[in-house]
Amino acid sequence: MVATYLSVHQSMSKCILISLLLFFTFKSLSQPRYIYESEKVIEGIYVLKPVISDYRWVTCNIVVIINDDDVVVVDSGLLPAAGDVAIKEIKKLTDKPVRYLINTHWHGDHWQGNGSFAKAYPGVEFITTAENFKMISRNGMVWAQQLYARYLNFYVNKYSEAIKTKSLDDKALSDSELVELEQGLNQLRMDLEEMKTLKPQLPTVTYSDQMTLREGDREIQLLYLGIGNTPGDAVIYLPNEKVLIPGDLIVYPSPFESGMFSPEWLQTSQKLAAIDYQYLIPGHGEVQKDHQYLDFLNALFAEIIQQTSNAYVNGTSQAEDIKAKVTHQSVVDVMNQNPDFAKFTQNLDPGFVPSALDTSIRRIIQGKQLDFKK
Repeated sequence: MVATYLSVHQSMSKCILISLLLFFTFKSLSQPRYIYESEKVIEGIYVLKPVISDYRWVTCNIVVIINDDDVVVVDSGLLPAAGDVAIKEIKKLTDKPVRYLINTHWHGDHWQGNGSFAKAYPGVEFITTAENFKMISRNGMVWAQQLYARYLNFYVNKYSEAIKTKSLDDKALSDSELVELEQGLNQLRMDLEEMKTLKPQLPTVTYSDQMTLREGDREIQLLYLGIGNTPGDAVIYLPNEKVLIPGDLIVYPSPFESGMFSPEWLQTSQKLAAIDYQYLIPGHGEVQKDHQYLDFLNALFAEIIQQTSNAYVNGTSQAEDIKAKVTHQSVVDVMNQNPDFAKFTQNLDPGFVPSALDTSIRRIIQGKQLDFKK
């Protein structure tokens, strides 16, 4: 009797579990490929923050500036599908047309959605720095036409195998993780198919050092401050509202090493810190309402450069030997001496310092550190 009861109870529990898993799997797989959370920064300025799982290629924050008669947008998303969803969100905020769209840099998640805006808003102008136009025309097009598809296909195959084996990177996956992975795989496949048919829309207007848009009483300054996350990062600043939009020069909660880390990036970032802003909208992550995170980044960059320079000055010239001395932990230990920075180091990607070293050692050894003052 007891055994029968337990057997029935276990069977019922198993059925309930399977039903729940099927429900959440169906719900996950039926979710839109791109979802944005709209956040009001101040009156007339919003940021569309993408909701993305761990198994998707990331797309960027999209900034919406609503003026008296029109709209200025900063960045457009990874694909036209991302741009389409952003446009739907913009239309919830205003019926005014998008007149200008500013691309901050050449990474595809910031400009490959341009085509959606060109279709939805005939006559829209796409603006970027002259240097970034060169980068989009070269690097951006290579990625858009070849490398993204290879990258996405690699992960489609990897995740397909992981679902079969219920293991990813030698780690067993729970039922809930498998559901999330299946969702990511389904969306990756759609991204891959769209990437194969992408027709890139390049910027139509460029500027060298500075350009100003005047929209009624609103002044929008477009700046180029120097080499940073890429050679041509555009920075947007609204002086009256004290809003700073630096693209991926700032990524929260951990900086992204794009293959460009260098003393020059630190110099550009120090110029950002000198701007009088109250709100900083990063290329990815949460809006910053003070200077603390940017101060942390500048101190972090300076510490990496300082430790690398010290290692070289003390006779260590081989890259592998420098990387043995300058590590994630050696940098974090120094940063944690400042209580204001300790809260940020806990979210610092352990791979950032090693990646930064890979791309900065040669410049530092060649003497760039001699111009550096901590």
